[in-house]
Amino acid sequence: FINWNADDVSNGHIEKTLNMTDIILTTCPAPPVLCLLANLVQLGKGCNSLNGLDQANFHYKGAAELFNFIATLINAAPQGTFSSRMSAVEWVSTGSTSSPIVLSDVVIDQASAVLSDAYVRALFKCAINDEEIGTEKVINTKTEKDKKQEQDLDELGLESTASVAAKEAMVDRSKSFWQSSKWAKKLSNLISGSTEKVSSMKPSSSNNKGVGQLMNTSSIARQLANGKGSINRSITNAVLSSEKSSTNENGSANSNKSKHDYSLLFFLALCRAYGTVISRWGGGGKEDLVKRAVSNKDTAKYTRESASQTLEPCVTALLNVLCFSTSMVTSSWAVIQSNPRVVSDLYALIDVKKRAAPIRSSDTLPGYKRLLHSHYGATDGNVGAAVLFVFVSCLIHTLIVTDDVEIHDMDKPLPKHQLRRCILLLKKLLYRACCLDDVHEATKNSGPMESNHFGLALISSSTRAMNDLYNRSSRRRLCVPKLWIEEDLLESELRRCKTHADYIVLLSSPVCRICPFLISFKRRLKLFERIVATNRIDIQGSNELRNLKPGIIVKVMRGRVLEDGLIHLNNLGRNMRQRIVVSYLSEAGTKESGVDVGGLFKEFWTDLSNLAFDPNYALFRVTEGSQGAMYPNPSSRLAHGSDHI
Repeated sequence: FINWNADDVSNGHIEKTLNMTDIILTTCPAPPVLCLLANLVQLGKGCNSLNGLDQANFHYKGAAELFNFIATLINAAPQGTFSSRMSAVEWVSTGSTSSPIVLSDVVIDQASAVLSDAYVRALFKCAINDEEIGTEKVINTKTEKDKKQEQDLDELGLESTASVAAKEAMVDRSKSFWQSSKWAKKLSNLISGSTEKVSSMKPSSSNNKGVGQLMNTSSIARQLANGKGSINRSITNAVLSSEKSSTNENGSANSNKSKHDYSLLFFLALCRAYGTVISRWGGGGKEDLVKRAVSNKDTAKYTRESASQTLEPCVTALLNVLCFSTSMVTSSWAVIQSNPRVVSDLYALIDVKKRAAPIRSSDTLPGYKRLLHSHYGATDGNVGAAVLFVFVSCLIHTLIVTDDVEIHDMDKPLPKHQLRRCILLLKKLLYRACCLDDVHEATKNSGPMESNHFGLALISSSTRAMNDLYNRSSRRRLCVPKLWIEEDLLESELRRCKTHADYIVLLSSPVCRICPFLISFKRRLKLFERIVATNRIDIQGSNELRNLKPGIIVKVMRGRVLEDGLIHLNNLGRNMRQRIVVSYLSEAGTKESGVDVGGLFKEFWTDLSNLAFDPNYALFRVTEGSQGAMYPNPSSRLAHGSDHI
């Protein structure tokens, strides 16, 4: 089927190959794509060579072919397939009108089996082979560049208050927990005593697998936590004995070598399939954060129908399994750095000269070549982007429950030198998405391209991950500040700006909205100062430009600077930004000589501030000690009545 329809399948036009007009949706409430997806999911789940339950007979290349095609079907499936809504609706055109058809719950449930926790866990258990991938070696290896970055960070030698507090709070959590909780102590003593009996009843074997794994003692812990009295020793021993025997059986089962050679193609196919699920139903594939591309009706229609606007519960459950039941974060990051195909794809993704199409239009559909034989050939497509997207999504999800102590002192979820590599990669990706796509000459020459839910989700997830890491680094440094900055970014744009409108346009540019940390603080401060200065000139005029506006005259009596000043300022409202011309009155009420071109206003503002913040005026108090900080006076009501603060 794929061989015959290779062109349409590769372009994502799977609906054309399934254009069945013999049965309409009003008769069978499930489109052909959804039916085929449900059938393939159920067939794959029922096949021992493809469902991951029998690792000894698992067929890696066959499973890779299956999930590459499932990814194509998931990409074309109706939006309601994995939606949390009570019913999924498909609109059917009947002449000049369209009517909604509620899709079959049975078919949707069959297709949704691809997201069941046990099924996903079994598949990735087969797909992730850290020995073949070389995860430990890749993750723990430090290059000269990594060592130089660590040295620069040590030389910086500046730690925030949060960093010092984190060091003081560093404790052995498990030890403190088991020492502080009474029922945990009791359970610990019970387990230690019972395991000794269990080990004495069974001969020790050096070949047993599963040593060091946690035993399931939830039923015992629940009874102790609820205070239901003493625990029956015989029952406890039986539970622990059965748990240990099952662990040994699982260990021996895992040690059986598969009849088929391990292939990373299956891991890549899973990233493609489940990455499509996350991009379509994860909430990040609908909105274009960059907002530079000119949208048309076709693009709006495509974006609206292809991705959900909010995070669906099925994606949350999927990420829970990937992050907390597998080693997906470390394994996928190792693949990103070591696999030549993935590395080549990512170089093309971040280098505008190697791939002209913008990131927002990226997809991960497998490419098929039509052959003359019965078999077919599948190219990798943009599989590197799929692995990167799944990694970034899992990293974001893991960081939700990861604190600074775990990152800096426990190397979770990744060692710090690996997080720095991740920052560098995502920085290049965001720089291209915000500054080069649809602007660089190479992307302009490629012609207009519509956005894809996967490309939009990749930009969105990368932005979230970088913001999270930047905020954490602001509290306790992960790297030196220059690692975040893209050199000379915004320098030429600042020189070209002349008016206030120009600076406002620059402030709303994608890089300032999405990833301002790529811009040096000096340039961001310069942009802010220019916006304030040009706005003041537009409103008040300038002596240098000889367009100084008359302004609003404020008459202040010398002996009543505070009272008169507050009265006039409170009445200004939105005119506070206008030029204020101060005219001083003497005690007799006569106008003093002098024209305010800035000096009198400065004198007025200085006197007003000195009086308002004077502790003797009772609006503010001064803290004790050498700092002399001020805070609102709690007793100001006694001195000023309704005008207190």
